[in-house]
Amino acid sequence: MGKNADFDSYVDEKLQELKAEEYALYIQNILEYAAPAFKLKSLDGKMVSLNDFSGKIVLVDFWATWCGPCKRELPLLQAELDRWNEQGVIMLAISTDRDQEKVHPFIEENGYTFEVLFNDNTSRDYDVAGIPTLFIVDGAGTVRYKHVGYRPDIVDILNLQIAELMK
Repeated sequence: MGKNADFDSYVDEKLQELKAEEYALYIQNILEYAAPAFKLKSLDGKMVSLNDFSGKIVLVDFWATWCGPCKRELPLLQAELDRWNEQGVIMLAISTDRDQEKVHPFIEENGYTFEVLFNDNTSRDYDVAGIPTLFIVDGAGTVRYKHVGYRPDIVDILNLQIAELMK
C-alpha cells in the first residue's frame, strides 16, 4: 500500500510539472498580427463589429451546432463568461452553420448567453481550417493567441493567456 501511494504521489508531481511546462509554452507562443475586421449580424438581428470592442480583450470563437467538439467546448466557455465579463473580456461566438435557423433553438436549449454572430466570409479572413477555432484579440485589435480543436482544459489555458495580456 505504501509503495503505491509513493508512486501515485510521484506520478502526480510529474504530471503537474509537465502541465506547468505545457501551460508556460501556451503563454510564450504569442502571436502578433492584425485581427481581420468584421461586421456581422447577431442572433437578435443587430450588426456587431469587432471595432465595437476596441480597448477590450475579445475571444472570437468559430463553431457550429453540428460540431461535436464545439458542443463540448461551448459549455466550458459559458461557465467562465460571467467572470470574463467582470474582467472586461468579451466573447463573440461566430456560427459557421449554413442553416442559420438551427442556431437560435440550439442557443436557447443550452441556455447560452454569449453574443452569437453569423459568419459570412469571416472564417476565411481568419484562416479557420476547422472548428472549434478560438482567437484571443487584445485591446489594440491584435490577434495574440489561436486555439484549434477542443481541449478539456481550454478554459485554464485561456485564463492564463488573458491574465498575461492584462499585465
